Amino acid sequence: MAKSSVLSVLNMPKELIMSQIFETHAYADIKFDVRPVFTVVKKILNRASDVVQHVVMGTKLENMEEEPPTASLGISLCTLKHLYCEMACKPPGEESNTGKKILEKLTKYSWDAKAVLTLAAFALDYGDFWLLAHLHASDKSSKWVGILKGVPTIVTDTWLQKHKLAIIQLDQLIKSTLEAIDCILVLEGLSDRYAEEDLQELSEAMYYIPLDVYYAIITVVACTTQMCCLINDEGKPEELLSLSSFSSKITATVDSLNLVIKRTKEIIAKLEDYRKLVKIMNNPRKITVVFNKMGFTSLIKQQVNLKEIETENVFLFFSDLDISENEISILNSIEDNKSMKDPYRIIWIPIVDWTVDQMQRKFEKLRSKMPSTWYRLPKFSYDLGIQYIKEKWEFKTRPIVVVMNSQGKVAHRDAYHMIALGINPLLPITGVPESPLPNGEDSVGLILFGSLNIDTLTSMKQEKYIFFYGGKDTVWIKQFKEQVNAMSQIFKPASISIELFYVEDKGENTLWKFWNGIESFFLCWNYIKNILLSGKDKKTESSTVMSTILKLLSYKTESTEWVVLCKGSKLVDSGHGTTILKVLKKYDPPFTISITPTFDFASSFLNYHREILELQAEKPGCYHFDIAEDAGKITAAVMCPFCWDRMKLSSRFNCCHSGYRSTKNAQH
Repeated sequence: MAKSSVLSVLNMPKELIMSQIFETHAYADIKFDVRPVFTVVKKILNRASDVVQHVVMGTKLENMEEEPPTASLGISLCTLKHLYCEMACKPPGEESNTGKKILEKLTKYSWDAKAVLTLAAFALDYGDFWLLAHLHASDKSSKWVGILKGVPTIVTDTWLQKHKLAIIQLDQLIKSTLEAIDCILVLEGLSDRYAEEDLQELSEAMYYIPLDVYYAIITVVACTTQMCCLINDEGKPEELLSLSSFSSKITATVDSLNLVIKRTKEIIAKLEDYRKLVKIMNNPRKITVVFNKMGFTSLIKQQVNLKEIETENVFLFFSDLDISENEISILNSIEDNKSMKDPYRIIWIPIVDWTVDQMQRKFEKLRSKMPSTWYRLPKFSYDLGIQYIKEKWEFKTRPIVVVMNSQGKVAHRDAYHMIALGINPLLPITGVPESPLPNGEDSVGLILFGSLNIDTLTSMKQEKYIFFYGGKDTVWIKQFKEQVNAMSQIFKPASISIELFYVEDKGENTLWKFWNGIESFFLCWNYIKNILLSGKDKKTESSTVMSTILKLLSYKTESTEWVVLCKGSKLVDSGHGTTILKVLKKYDPPFTISITPTFDFASSFLNYHREILELQAEKPGCYHFDIAEDAGKITAAVMCPFCWDRMKLSSRFNCCHSGYRSTKNAQH
């Protein structure tokens, strides 16, 4: 019966036991320092174990030289005696019920205090018993107390020989329980010092601490029952309580807790090292120190000329191994930037899981495509450095370029998009007039479309009207081209030249370059605005240029048709392909406006576009767009170009003014 009861409680589902023991727990408003109490209990039980080994096994007993603590431990002796009375003289099989009663008595104590006080109550009697067993033959005072406790009649050679194995098993179980409670206190201390959300394994272990405390308490109860059985023995050792189930459970608990402690301490050590790294990176003095702390030591030893980087700027190019030659060419294009007068070095540092097969071969193949003037880190796997790059510099998989001066201070956390637009990342951003990006519409055509085609550059220089358009709907494309060509014939009296440029992938990844330029423009604009508005209200103005950029990003997300009209390099207007087609049809005969040499096509187009939008039966929904991994870098406010409300970032940018409606049905 007793064995069945023990097995049932030790094998119950964890959550079921947790729900039962939590019913006994109230808010822990009785507080005291459990560590000093545990230290005393540990001394008592360790000394008792020494006596057991001396009395039972005949080992030498060392003298105790340590001075006991003089300060009060802050616990009531009555509390300990009440707890012991609850445990004493119970028949085997009552451990679970007794454990719950103890928890009810200690309802307002913390979980670690419950375990320590229960063990202290046991130690009070157990330690006293073995102290008297050791002293009763030599100390007169102890002899009389021992007679009252029955020690002289119990601790005999016959009794010891008869219960030798049971006594040793009990001693071992007490040691294991002591270790389990020590582990609980260690974890409580770690939990108090460190945020559990940063240490997931510790957090999970702390959730089950009440269960570990419960196992420790019922094990202490079992030890008390066993001791009572031994003292009241009538010659029937087979009636003693079997401690094997308790021993297995408490041993497993100790192993589990020790593993959590080990792993948690390892993680904490890394956290401390990471904090030191962050502190150094926040206030570096030499770039060589930064390189060492970041784990670039193999780079320093093998390739980098320290004298060069101590006097030059460094472009740290971080990427995975899936970057394209186009992405490499963007960084390589910095050599063509005539404003780059300050000396610099480019260092490619791939962030790679080197445990994956074929990575080294993939690295070598990609490295062969890099310019010979670049430094290349052959293998970078320093965990703390990678953690810093991902957390502080927000690297995911898309390439980033961290610009660092010779002192190791970061000038730009990611200048990749600035370089893509031909902007010198070494130039300071001091104010709107000096901003690397244009504030008006005069040169947006060059920025967005200037790299696509040489003929396009010529047309922009000649101040011609150019329709840039994109999309995959062949019916719409055919209608759009026919409508523009027909309109061009109407405008001949005004000597208005209109050209078409279809943005498509015609080789050399034209389409990729175009959309990459659009995203780069948006990210640079946001980054620069954030710097200029540092410490101010970051609700930035929405220019015609940025309105066009946001529209294009939205059209890309929806894979829909779009049109941008420029006069030379100056932006005129932009919109959804279907809507722009309606605007162009306004110029179909009979066209009532007289076409003279002074005819202003730009103003006419803008007026018609506005009119179409106002008359549309179905009003367009607000914008949304994806900006891939770079969304986390957007810090300045982004305003919807349709309703001018602030856009909201979740997995993508949405305008939440009236809820999102697909741009497939919304013709801006």
